[in-house]
Amino acid sequence: MKKSELFFSAIQIPLDAVAIFGAALTAFWLRDLELVREILELKSLATRVPFGEFLKIILLSLPFFILVFATQGLYDIRVTRKFWRESLKVFSATTIVLMLVVVAFFLKREWFSSRFIILLAWFLVTFYVILIRFLLQSVQKWLLKNKKIGVHRTLLIGRNGKIDALKKIIGKNPKLGYEVIDVIENARITVVKEIRENKGIDEIILSDATIPEDDIEKLIDFCAINNITYRFIPTTLQTAHFEMGVFAGEPIIEIKHTPLDGWSRIIKRTFDIAGSIFFIVLTSPILLATAILIKIEDGDGPIIYKNKRVGADGKEIKVFKLRYFQWKYCIDKKNPGMQCKARSTL
Repeated sequence: MKKSELFFSAIQIPLDAVAIFGAALTAFWLRDLELVREILELKSLATRVPFGEFLKIILLSLPFFILVFATQGLYDIRVTRKFWRESLKVFSATTIVLMLVVVAFFLKREWFSSRFIILLAWFLVTFYVILIRFLLQSVQKWLLKNKKIGVHRTLLIGRNGKIDALKKIIGKNPKLGYEVIDVIENARITVVKEIRENKGIDEIILSDATIPEDDIEKLIDFCAINNITYRFIPTTLQTAHFEMGVFAGEPIIEIKHTPLDGWSRIIKRTFDIAGSIFFIVLTSPILLATAILIKIEDGDGPIIYKNKRVGADGKEIKVFKLRYFQWKYCIDKKNPGMQCKARSTL
């Protein structure tokens, strides 16, 4: 992490505390505002919960907010982070704290004499924290673009289309927070050391399947010793769905031919069954009317018949279908307009 990022990370905690404290005070003020009380027909909160008692509740809640924010990764404040992802994390973390408050509401009811103030505080905390983080990130982006403060000096290793495309993207988008300092074909430590001494390196991105494994292992060790972020772009995975894991003590990548595995498969199966039942019930009047018409038209044949199909893994399955008819005109010189029925049930 860059020094500027450490600075912004350090001031983020007190700023979050200020945002949470301000949101709680705003919620208390709005809740006890005469206009709001008249609209929502609420009783005065100040007579039921003294302001000093309310401040104690806020101060007791602040550590829980900060702790939950930390567990949600909201203090990883790299300048290269995505703002919308951070906003979702703020919403998620605030909701978790709200759930804890709701539990406390049932355990200690006299602490929260108004459900409205809990919901209002939840909304205001989310809004205030996101607003402050937006302003903070705007300052970071400005320093990044105009003063080059917080730029991640990046070394690209490899000679292929992926590396060339990555270099162009970084060059055209300075707000990403990266600066390509050099592009080399091999991962020899002597070359990387020389570049680091002359230009400095914060991150290394490698994408070349032809580089020897020994050189890659030495490069990873070098990055670990010198606190350099190492990233690897697999050249053969492209946009395939894959999963990282460990096998026999070694990192392994498994290519997923379909995302429907594990819980995804269970959820899909549950949805298939529930959806089928719902639509069968929904369309049952139509199916019943169709069955009656088939029986009236031709009472000799079955209403429903079985049909063979090929299902998953090549297994043969049977599907049930309503019998249907085909109509045609008989070609007869004596009776050219005579209509005849051709039954098709299979």
